[in-house]
Amino acid sequence: MMNRWLRKTRLALLSLAALALIGCGGSGGGTGSGGFLGGNDGNQIDAVISMEVTNTLGEADNQLSAANPLTVTVALTRGNGDPIPDVVVDLATSVGSISPDNGSALTNENGEATFGLAFDGTEGAGTLTASYTENEQTVEVELGIQAVIADTASVYLLELTTTDSDGNLTKRFSSFSPLTITVALYGVEGDVLTPLVDELVALESSIGILDPSNGSSLTDENGQAQFTLTADNEVGAGVITASFTNDTDDIFSRSQNIEVRLDQGENAPFTFDLQLLDSAGNSTSQLTPRRAGDRAGLPDNYTGECQCRGETHYPSVVPLPTCRRPTEARSQMRVESPNSCWNMVALVAQVP
Repeated sequence: MMNRWLRKTRLALLSLAALALIGCGGSGGGTGSGGFLGGNDGNQIDAVISMEVTNTLGEADNQLSAANPLTVTVALTRGNGDPIPDVVVDLATSVGSISPDNGSALTNENGEATFGLAFDGTEGAGTLTASYTENEQTVEVELGIQAVIADTASVYLLELTTTDSDGNLTKRFSSFSPLTITVALYGVEGDVLTPLVDELVALESSIGILDPSNGSSLTDENGQAQFTLTADNEVGAGVITASFTNDTDDIFSRSQNIEVRLDQGENAPFTFDLQLLDSAGNSTSQLTPRRAGDRAGLPDNYTGECQCRGETHYPSVVPLPTCRRPTEARSQMRVESPNSCWNMVALVAQVP
C-alpha cells in the first residue's frame, strides 16, 4: 500500500517538473522551445512556442556576422499540436537588428512567424527572446547567439567599364577616338561592397596600345584604376582583361570584347601625292642644276641658295628659304622650273 502511494507521488512530481521545464523554455544549438499550460489564477493558455535560427543555407546556426545574416522562425501550436495562425508574435534581441523593425509578425497558416536578424556592427554574445501573449498570459522562449566581426573579405569584385572621351559607354574606338577603361575593385562581404584602395590592377589588350604602357595601375580612393587604349594600324575585334592578385596569390579577372574601327568623316585618314612639274606644268622626274651665279628667272629679293658639290646654286622653287633633306617635306609644292641642286629633291621646302 505504501509502495503504491510512493509510486503515485513520484509520477506526480515528474509531471510537475516537466510542466516547469515547458514554462521556462529552452535555449542553445539554434533551436529551442517553451510553453505554458494554465496559471495559478485559474486562467488558462493552451500554447506551446518554439524558435529556430538558421543561416542562408537553411542550416541551424547561431553565429551572426555581416556575411552571415540569420533567419528566426517562431512557431506556435496548441497542446495537441495544432498550429495557431494569425496571431502576433514578438521577438527581441540584445545583439543585432531585427526585421520587421517593430519586432512583431503574424503567424501564417502553419502557426509560424518569420524574422530577419542582421549584424549591426556590435560584436559579442546576446539573447533572442520570442514571446506570445494570450488572455494576459505569456509564453516565451530564448536562444543564445554570437555576433562576430568576420575576417578581411576574401571575395573580390572587378567591374570593367569602357567609355569614349565624352564619358559615353562604348566598346568601339579608333586612332582619333581612344577608349577610356575604368577598372573598379571591391572587397565583398555579404551584400556589402568596400572599395579597395592602392591595390595594383593589371590590364591586357589583344589589340591597340595601352597607357600606362606596362599595363598596370593603382586603385584610387574609390577603388578605381584607369587606362587609355588607342588604336594602332590594326583594325578588328579584340579582348581586354583586367586582373587582381591578392595576398595569397589568388587571381581574380574580368574580360570584355572591344573593336577598333576606321575613323569616319573629319577623323578619317587621308593621303596626299607629291608631284614634280616642269615650267609648262607637265609631270617630270628630271631636275636640271642651276650653275653658280645663274639667277635667271629668280626674283630680285630671292636669297635662297644651296651648296652642292662646293658650288652655289639657286634652285627655282617658290618658296625655298633653306635647303632641307627630303624627309622633311611637309606638303605638296609646285616647282616653277625643273632646276635644282644635284642630288637634291626640290619638294623639300618647309611650308608653314
